[in-house]
Order: sequence, then structure tokens, then C-alpha cells
Amino acid sequence: MCRRLAAEGADVLAIDVKSTAAVVSDIVAAGRRGWRCEIDLTDRAALRRELPGRLADVSGLDILVCCAGVLTRTPLIELGDEEWDSVMAVNLTSALVVTQLVWERLRSSRRASAVYITSKAAVSPTARQSAAYVASKGGLQSLVYLVAMEGAPYGIRANGVAPGPIATPMLGDAAEAAAGSTPLGRVGTPEDIAAAVYYLASPESGFVTGTILNVSGGRQLG
Repeated sequence: MCRRLAAEGADVLAIDVKSTAAVVSDIVAAGRRGWRCEIDLTDRAALRRELPGRLADVSGLDILVCCAGVLTRTPLIELGDEEWDSVMAVNLTSALVVTQLVWERLRSSRRASAVYITSKAAVSPTARQSAAYVASKGGLQSLVYLVAMEGAPYGIRANGVAPGPIATPMLGDAAEAAAGSTPLGRVGTPEDIAAAVYYLASPESGFVTGTILNVSGGRQLG
């Protein structure tokens, strides 16, 4: 997502719990400006303390993409408090806190767009997804609608991308089975999601807000 947005002309602040040095290096090599911020998004105090300082290096803010996520598969009856709290903190609460921290900057933009990576699981879960994951993505989808409503008077658009199975480490060894149960006959790629994010972040979707774009190869069809 960072690389695609940079290729389309964006300067990018990349935030992750892991090092984003390689991504930022690619962005700079491509002729754009890039900044890095390694932070645990579940640490709300650290976010509120450090993110404003990092944003001070950025003259404006037009695009917010919230894509941090974790997946667990614990059966409902076995799900414990620690797992529930941890998944919610990453998948849902971090998106809320970051949105709050950048809200005034988005209000100052003439083309503000917030994009959230939700999941098909928000409305069509499977037995291999924990209640914590499903509920967090359902909450995130609802947050999209709320941000779209509250942002509209200021010209802030908010939309979500709901991926199906994507070829990342999160999918693990389930890629072959997932491809077989997907109407298009394959799993998605990170580039598929990045393309959807770019569309929703760009002026090409200027009259689109409060929408969840399903990027699942047809799995939403059942």
C-alpha cells in the first residue's frame, strides 16, 4: 500500500510495530518523501505521545490508511480475555485512536480520504476465525460508517476494503484450499488490496463515502 501510494505521487509516513526502513527506502528511491515510525499501535499512550511529533514533519495530510490487523482462530467457548483484548486493541482500537489524532489535519485537507482494511468476516465469518477477530472487523466496519457521517461536513471521505484470502503470512498454509473455494480460482495479492486502497484514496472515488469495497475474488457470493 505504501509503495503503491508513493508510485501514484504520495509522500508517505509508514507506521508499524516492525521496522519500516525498507519500505521508506523504496519510497525515497522512487523520488518521493518517506518517513518511518516504529510503534506498537496497541500502546495508546505512546501513540498519543509520539504520533503528533512525527506528523510535525509532514506539511499536510490527505490520506489515512488503517491496515494493522491480527487473526486468531480460537473457538468461541475457548476464547479468553487476554486474546479478546489483544485482537480488539490491534484491529479496532488502534484505528480509532489514529483517526482521532489525525482528524484536524484531515479536516484541513481539500481531498481527505480515510481507508480502513476491514474483512469479509465482518458479515460472513467462517469457523476458522475467532469471535475476537470477527467482532473486531465488524466494529471496524461500523467505524467506517461513523467516520463517513461525521467527516462528510468537512469533506472527509471514509471507506473500507474488505479482503478475502490474501497471499500474506496471515493466510499461512491455507492458500490452496482458499483458492479452491474462491469463485475466481485464486487467492488475492497485496497488490490487489493496494489497488483498491489507491482507488478509494484518490479523486477518482470523489463521490464515494461510507462504502465497503469487497475485494475477495467473489467469495461474498457464498
